[in-house]
Amino acid sequence: MRYVPIYCIRDGAILGKTIYGNSGEILLTNGTALRASYITRLITLGIQGAYITDPLSHDLEIASVLSDELRVKTVQGVKSAFLQSSMNSADNRKTERQAQLMHKSAEDIVDEILAQSNVIMNMVDIKVYDDYTFYHCLNVTVLSVLVGLSLDYSREKLVKIAYAALLHDIGKVFIPVDIINKPGKLTDEEYEIVKKHPVDGYLYLREKYGMTEISARGVYQHHERFDGGGYPKALAGGDISEFGRIIAVCDVYDALISTRSYRKGLFAVEAMEYVMGGSGRLFDPNIVQQFVRKVALFPVGTSVKLSNGVIALVLENFEGYAQRPKLRAFMQDDRPIEPFEMDLRSDFSLLDVTIINTVAL
Repeated sequence: MRYVPIYCIRDGAILGKTIYGNSGEILLTNGTALRASYITRLITLGIQGAYITDPLSHDLEIASVLSDELRVKTVQGVKSAFLQSSMNSADNRKTERQAQLMHKSAEDIVDEILAQSNVIMNMVDIKVYDDYTFYHCLNVTVLSVLVGLSLDYSREKLVKIAYAALLHDIGKVFIPVDIINKPGKLTDEEYEIVKKHPVDGYLYLREKYGMTEISARGVYQHHERFDGGGYPKALAGGDISEFGRIIAVCDVYDALISTRSYRKGLFAVEAMEYVMGGSGRLFDPNIVQQFVRKVALFPVGTSVKLSNGVIALVLENFEGYAQRPKLRAFMQDDRPIEPFEMDLRSDFSLLDVTIINTVAL
């Protein structure tokens, strides 16, 4: 299967990966022929693209970092946690139970990732923007765990950062809905209210969830910036906890690649360029270095254009070689050609060939 932007999917294309809706319900199953009406509906849901299977990609299997079952279950858990916190329930037993469920989700995520070898973030995430916050929390968690792996975190420490990342935005439930959903630019007064959410989240999680300080500090500091230009305390460099520095990178990256009601998401390579450009200013250079090792610039199944005029499908990525994947060429100078494979990492005859950009095909 391969990833195709939604506006490029043709009537009758065969869906290669099941698409889920807001509540974890199946919208379209793997193998469905995508009618024009289905495509239109996906567009209205804010879905930027889908995986299809065709003769070019029929043999290409794309492994998810997490199983669909765990993704759906975790998103529903995050949604429940946010809803309960917004109600400010006085039932301590219910809150304690919710905290236990979220911690269990953090453990499950870590264990699924640890069960894989040399895992990297290698897929384009497909999500509806109505549930952006909850999928965003999950994606930031996966990214944070991958960075933690690159830093040789123990399982215990990976669970702690996963727990923090899952709930890093829970303080947003205390922000008025009209500010959260405002499509235009916030006023200075509104922005000051938004800037309180890391503090509100920290206090809530420490008091109601009994979250450890190391995890809660990651929530508190995920909007701090390496040069001191962030909030809520304008901390800089090593004064920001490592969890805070990791979640900061992962939070910005996933926000950039996500489609919202008011803008389209960026391609992975565009978001990565922003993160790399912010190294040493917005973000800890060491964290950025580890992040680049664990997140594919050109996810498997996407189409790319090369400096020699070839358009190719990404078949495989290699940790530490973000710009040198294995490819299947299928066009040359905008003309179809007999497909052939190219390994930019290992084939030294291709040293002068580079990927220019991602293309929509």
